[in-house]
Amino acid sequence: MPVQYIELENFKSYAGRQRIGPFLSFTSVIGPNGAGKSNLMDAISFVFGVQSRDLRSSQMKDLIFRPPGSDRGGKNRRGMNLSASAMLAYLDPNTEVVTRFSRTISSAGSGDYKINGRSVSFAAYEEELGNIGVLLKARNFLVFQGDVESIARKSPKQLVEMIEQISGSIECAQEYEEALQHKDETEAAAIFAYNKLKGYKSERKLLKDQKEEAERFDAKLAEKARLQTEFYLWQIFHIHADVAEREEEVNQWKEELDAVQGSQEEAKKKLSQAKKKASEARRAVAAAERTRLKVRKVTCIA
Repeated sequence: MPVQYIELENFKSYAGRQRIGPFLSFTSVIGPNGAGKSNLMDAISFVFGVQSRDLRSSQMKDLIFRPPGSDRGGKNRRGMNLSASAMLAYLDPNTEVVTRFSRTISSAGSGDYKINGRSVSFAAYEEELGNIGVLLKARNFLVFQGDVESIARKSPKQLVEMIEQISGSIECAQEYEEALQHKDETEAAAIFAYNKLKGYKSERKLLKDQKEEAERFDAKLAEKARLQTEFYLWQIFHIHADVAEREEEVNQWKEELDAVQGSQEEAKKKLSQAKKKASEARRAVAAAERTRLKVRKVTCIA
């Protein structure tokens, strides 16, 4: 058992210095009423920092043993102030190092806390107790009178708080609240980011559709340009073919025209020659006519 023994001095019904122990893995304290069994439990609670209201006393100086003849002011027959103390020796089961926790109360009600004989503040004392698993606020080291009934009457929320105190997780409450707040903020940021991402995805889909539509439009424009180019080339081809055909016809017509013109020249020449011959014939006829008239006139005269 981690607790080896406990030393009491003028604590409640324990007069003088009393050493109780050693404590084993299972230790039972038995005795008649008034033998000091409950006072021993109170002494353990006293060492662990429990206040007077939980030690069956109205004030801390009531824990001091008063021998017969002492006054109510806490002085013995010699006029010396009385005090009470309790020391508990704790053996660490892992390191086997003994730590001595002690607490003293004076007749004036002032207290003193010590660890291994060195005076410390209550906060440091409580922290050291917490290091060995003794939680004063949770009172996880003893089952006090009425605790079972009190626990049975607790609400679920109060039970959770008590379990948190016993387990020591209540010390992480602030850190938990900060982590919870950070979690809520992170979740809110994640939801915002998700909604933003969702909006981006919707916008991306819209832009993708617009891009695909623009690509289809560009493809149609390219197809239209290709068809127009083919159409213009087809037109140019046929225009060139038609021009070549027309040029060939013109050449043929020109050749025919040249042939006709050549025929006309020959005809003109022939006509000119015919005219000359006709003129010569007319002159010959006129000469013959004159000759005939002369011959006829001669004949008539004769």
